[in-house]
Amino acid sequence: MNRISEKDKWISKAIDIIPRNGNVSKSKYENFCEFFLRAFEGSTRKGGVPTASRLLGMKRPDTFVCISKRYKLGLTKAMAFSASTLNLENYWERVIEPIGQAQWFNAERPASGQSAEIWDGRVAMLDAIYYAPD
Repeated sequence: MNRISEKDKWISKAIDIIPRNGNVSKSKYENFCEFFLRAFEGSTRKGGVPTASRLLGMKRPDTFVCISKRYKLGLTKAMAFSASTLNLENYWERVIEPIGQAQWFNAERPASGQSAEIWDGRVAMLDAIYYAPD
């Protein structure tokens, strides 16, 4: 949060690397991670999956899902891997690639209306499905 309020240039560069439309490639994600992690160099705080995935999900809710404490266990269980092993280096392979292969992800976008709006945020909505209150 402090990196955002301080208008950290590396956070801005990281977010700008991700295109607003079209496919997001693994290389774009890797560039995002490189810039994102630079924002935390020399800091006592470390940027991790929760912060990075929240930023990615806000920019591209059609591609990324936020992985935070309340969603992590359910989502990682559904994707068949241990929550404790998830990190920025494997988020793409463990979360994004399997989602990209799902039938619901590849369904045709509705032409218009509320269904189209929901479709546009279909990946980010996974956090609501797997939400587990404390």
